[in-house]
Amino acid sequence: MIPTAVKSLGDDVELRIGWATWDEGNFKERSIKFCYRKNGRIPRTAPEVPIDRLVDMVVFALREKELGPEGVRRLKAALR
Repeated sequence: MIPTAVKSLGDDVELRIGWATWDEGNFKERSIKFCYRKNGRIPRTAPEVPIDRLVDMVVFALREKELGPEGVRRLKAALR
């Protein structure tokens, strides 16, 4: 991944948005990656998801009642 935006979540964890690992230099495929440090490095196995699948993931978590009231509040606030 070539990151274009990074957000620290503290404790050696961050989110990255950028050009996907599978983009092959075409600069068309975007992804989001959950990065964590293991032995001081981000492992290659840190999950990377196509950005257009992110909404599917959030909707699934909502339908499965995995996001509590605070998570729902944060989503609503972000949409304002």
